[in-house]
Amino acid sequence: MKEKNLSIELLKFLAVVLVINSHMDDLYVKYNVLATGGAIGDVLFFFTSGFTLFLGRFGRFDNWYKRRIKRIYPSVIAWAAILSFFGIKQLSVKQIVVGGGFWFISCIMLYYVVLYFVRKYASNKPLIPFVLCGTFVLVWYFFEDRSTLFMYNDTYFKWIHYFLFVLAGAYVGNNTVKLSCRPIRDCQLLVLSLVLFYGIQILAKRNAMVMQFQIVTLIPLMGIVIYTYKLCCIKSLKNIMKTRFGMCLRFIAGLCLEAYIVQMIIIQYMSEIMMTIFPINLVVTFVLIIVVAYVTRCLGRFVSQLFEKEDFDWIAMIKPID
Repeated sequence: MKEKNLSIELLKFLAVVLVINSHMDDLYVKYNVLATGGAIGDVLFFFTSGFTLFLGRFGRFDNWYKRRIKRIYPSVIAWAAILSFFGIKQLSVKQIVVGGGFWFISCIMLYYVVLYFVRKYASNKPLIPFVLCGTFVLVWYFFEDRSTLFMYNDTYFKWIHYFLFVLAGAYVGNNTVKLSCRPIRDCQLLVLSLVLFYGIQILAKRNAMVMQFQIVTLIPLMGIVIYTYKLCCIKSLKNIMKTRFGMCLRFIAGLCLEAYIVQMIIIQYMSEIMMTIFPINLVVTFVLIIVVAYVTRCLGRFVSQLFEKEDFDWIAMIKPID
């Protein structure tokens, strides 16, 4: 089995932490301004999702797409079963089949369709897909209501511009786009990208004219992803990922999908019973999300193996790190 890319594993860990953190508003009590980073976590997730898609087996579309379904849907079905068992919330069959029950699953399953044809016809030609997607983003943007900050909220528009980050991950993953790491410069550019990304949005809230050009935030957001990835490629960080501490990070990274799926219910529950016990509530909630995500993944693997002709592999089912 091919060894996991440790830089991507670290990136996935950061995505998990940032997305979970962005939903912890109530748990931060008076400091809910710190519950941020969701958009950055999302694009890191999509970048890592695209990273391996131009690698490995390809073949016919139906078989390729089947492998994508097999990776994602067993965990969704497992989570729906857990929710139903505890009577908390139910995902209907229609929600699961049509959209996976969650916006990011619907989004990425659509991405997979487009990416198949991008890989087939332009696996080493990034310019055309980027130009087409970028043009679509610009055209759509001018039909949106730009009087509010909308780009990273619950809008279908982000389904379009997030695809740019999947493409970036795919072309970096297959080495069509080659990146070299220069730690000091990359750190400086990462900080600059963060300042610009948040700074433009802060100014936009105060100035209607700046609000009209909020689409510019995509540039520093792409910078955040690229420079974070480059820094994750530093040899010392990859060596840390091989230690016991790094194994813990890799364990969490491997639960990226499941953590995304289970987090909202857990955060909502913990906000009701531990809202004022700050900051312990943050740690307890994060640990609980990871535990429930692991249980969901194990049950998802059971669901996956249930429909295979081979005997159950219980060790593989509970294996903490792939």
